[in-house]
Amino acid sequence: MSAPPQISFRSVAKRYGATLALKSVSLDIAQGEFLALVGPSGCGKSTLLRILAGLESLDDGRISIAGQDVTARRAADRDVAMVFQSYALYPHLTARQNMAVPLVMRRMNAWQRLPFVGPMMPGRRAVDAKIADKVGSVADSLKIAALLDRKPGQMSGGQRQRVALGRAIVREPKAFLMDEPLSNLDAALRVHTRSEIVDLHRRLGATTVYVTHDQEEALSMADRVAVMKEGRLLQVATPRAIYDDPDHIEVAEFIGSPKINLAAADVGSDGVARLGPTVIADGLGDFHGSVLRVGFRPEHGRIGPQERPGDGEVAVSFSLTRLEFLGAGAIAHGTLATGESVELRVGHDFVPPADSRVFQLVLPIRQLMLFAPSGDRLRTGTSLAAPHAAEAMHG
Repeated sequence: MSAPPQISFRSVAKRYGATLALKSVSLDIAQGEFLALVGPSGCGKSTLLRILAGLESLDDGRISIAGQDVTARRAADRDVAMVFQSYALYPHLTARQNMAVPLVMRRMNAWQRLPFVGPMMPGRRAVDAKIADKVGSVADSLKIAALLDRKPGQMSGGQRQRVALGRAIVREPKAFLMDEPLSNLDAALRVHTRSEIVDLHRRLGATTVYVTHDQEEALSMADRVAVMKEGRLLQVATPRAIYDDPDHIEVAEFIGSPKINLAAADVGSDGVARLGPTVIADGLGDFHGSVLRVGFRPEHGRIGPQERPGDGEVAVSFSLTRLEFLGAGAIAHGTLATGESVELRVGHDFVPPADSRVFQLVLPIRQLMLFAPSGDRLRTGTSLAAPHAAEAMHG
């Protein structure tokens, strides 16, 4: 029997006036899991996170944390810690004081927190010592002990981000909620810091929900990725499954850089889908007369003037228009005979012949993806480039 989820959303909906920002979102997040919510701006990912934190109310549905229904609980009673995009540090307090704030609020009574009388109240000194130990320990783990006496204005963006993380960690919450915490950092620091966050997550073993619009962050950091668009969940799966095996054309298009290549395939009366003259799939009688979409990743094809398909491959004509050199590799930009623009990854030593810009693009059948007019992935009842189709192609 599997363990109950640490966080559970059940049919969560949120409206802003006439706009439905979240459309019946249901999602389970396991204890200790790192889940990334990813999608374009305005898809509802930050709204879902803020509802989980208790910073926004929901209109329908339920939320539970560690088996407890928290739908009606205020933010302070949910035992989660949030790291904001802006870090939300108090500018007049030092890093030490900023990190201590949640412990002061939790461990001291109202009298002990008073600015002048508080230090003289019974038990205050012992609480101060425990808080100082905790802050110091977390600061050491984040390698920011030397920053504890600085104020936010005296720190870089990366240092402020670590302090904001430290403030969340000292609470030892049931879950960490992160709303695009790296978006204010430069590219090099962002790559370094996301590695630190993943290492920190593994050390703490805490459940983490991470919102980002950066697909590279989501794929490189998360145990699972939840792709959102227009207030709904499109797919929740491992990063590899999201990339290699998307359920919907919108997931396939959003994930991947360069983007997935898509081409139109006409389905004839024989139930066979063709990309120009090339047979792609059969068994599609239900889609007779429809136009399907064939998708393939930029790294899945090979091109050359004399390239020929082998077993389990198909070939289409490709016209090269531009070669973009990227150091370790290059991107070949061009068009298919059917008119669609495509981008292909090639080796850094790829040099097109001076006398030819027209190539054969050879594609492995098993890496082609076929999408219905609705955008849904076609999987069952379809044979990609069936044996008789391959014979027709070569014949």
